[in-house]
Amino acid sequence: MVGLNLFIASGIARIGVPQIARGVMPFVLILLVDLLIISVPPWLSLVFTGQ
Repeated sequence: MVGLNLFIASGIARIGVPQIARGVMPFVLILLVDLLIISVPPWLSLVFTGQ
């Protein structure tokens, strides 16, 4: 899904996919860090569910 979005965005903006990928990379890294924060310590995800 990410690849398709990059391809469509490059067509709309008329710039290359690598340039768009470099611009999107900080946001992808933030999402990965958030995923690690929630999934690695199990007690943290349980706090959000109230268990």
